[in-house]
Amino acid sequence: MSNQTPEQIARDKIDAMLKLAGWKVQDRKAIDFNAGLGIAVREYPTDIGPADYVLFVDRKPLGVIEAKREEEGHRLTIHESQAEAYAYAQLKYVNNDPLTFIYESTGEITRFTNFRDTKPRARQVFSFHRPETFKEWLAHAKSLRARLLDLPELQRQGLRNCQITAIETLEQSFKDNFPRALIQMVTGSGKTYTAITFIYRLLRFAEAKRILFLVDTKNLGEQAEQEFMAYTPSDDNRKFTELYIIEIVREEFAEGNDFCKKITYRSEEDPKSILAQFRNSYNPRIAVTVNMIATGTDVKPLECLLFMRDVRTSNYFEQMKGRGTRTLKGDDLKKVTPSAKSNKTHFVIVDAVGVTKSLKTDSRPLERKPQVALKRFIGCGFDRFTG
Repeated sequence: MSNQTPEQIARDKIDAMLKLAGWKVQDRKAIDFNAGLGIAVREYPTDIGPADYVLFVDRKPLGVIEAKREEEGHRLTIHESQAEAYAYAQLKYVNNDPLTFIYESTGEITRFTNFRDTKPRARQVFSFHRPETFKEWLAHAKSLRARLLDLPELQRQGLRNCQITAIETLEQSFKDNFPRALIQMVTGSGKTYTAITFIYRLLRFAEAKRILFLVDTKNLGEQAEQEFMAYTPSDDNRKFTELYIIEIVREEFAEGNDFCKKITYRSEEDPKSILAQFRNSYNPRIAVTVNMIATGTDVKPLECLLFMRDVRTSNYFEQMKGRGTRTLKGDDLKKVTPSAKSNKTHFVIVDAVGVTKSLKTDSRPLERKPQVALKRFIGCGFDRFTG
C-alpha cells in the first residue's frame, strides 16, 4: 500500500504527463532555466500563495496548473476560478503579465483554458500542450478561435446555394463561439467540394496548421484525394496541392493482414475460426465487428473496447461492456499477449462517438403472460369480420 496522500498521487501523475509533453519538472528551490525550452516549477510562490505549477517557456511565465486529487475530477469546473486567480497573481522574482494558459488537472482528467480566445472557456484535453506549441501560438497575434472571427466574406461564384448556406452558416457558428458543428447535405449536393472550400478558407485566412479529413473507406479516401488535387480556389489560380501539402494516412499500424480481422456473419473467412484465433492467439490483435461478438461471447484476453457507433439501449450497452470485464491470470494472458506483465485486472473503453454519455432506453422483454385467451381473441376478430 502507498503512504502517499491523494494529492501527492495526483501530482506524481501530473509530473509524468508534463515530462511526456516535453516539460522539465523542477522544484522551486532548484530552478534551472537552462535545462530546456519549457520548465514546469512546482509550488511557485505568488502574492496569493504558492501555485501548484507555473509553466515557463524561454524563461517567461506563460501558464499555471491547479492540481487536484482524483476525487475532484467530476467537479473540476468549480476550481477554474482558483486557477484563474493564480493566473492574475504576481509571481515572486518575476515582473509578469497575467498568465495565458490555464489548466486544472487531477492527473486523470485535465481541463484547459486559453485566455487569448475572445470568449475564453475551459475544455477537456488529453494531455498538456508542449512548450513548442505555446511558442508557436504566441507567434500569432491572435489565437485560432479569435482568428476565426476575422474570416472574410465568402466569394459565392461557382458555388451552389446549398454550399453557400452550409459554409456561411458554419462560419457564423464559429463566430458565435460554437466550436463544434455538423453539416448535413443530400447525396450529390457537393459535400466534398463544400468541405474543401471551407478547409481552404481555414488554411488561407485563419492560418490553421493541421486539418483532419476523415473517411470510413479507402475508396472514399481516394475520391477525396482526387478532388483536393483538382480544386482551384476562386482567389488563386494555383491548385490546392500547389499551395498546401496533403498527407494520406492509410496504414496505421504497418502490420500484415493477420493483425486485424473482421468478424461478422458475412466474413469471407470462417467467423468461428477467426474468433478462436482472437481468443487464443497473438493475431489478430484487432477484431472489427458489428453484432456477432458484441454479446454472449467470452474473450478473456480482451483489454480494449473501441466504440465507433452509438448504442441506444442500456441493457445492450452493458452487455457490450461485459466483453471486457473477464479477468485472466498473468500466465494465461501472456499466451495471447507476451508483453503482459501481470494479471488482467482492468480494461479500457475508447469512446469515439459519445456512447458513454448518450441517453439510453430501457429494453424490456416481450410480455409472455397472456392477458386474453387465444380462442376469445380469434373469435372477437371473426365476429367483427363477419359482422
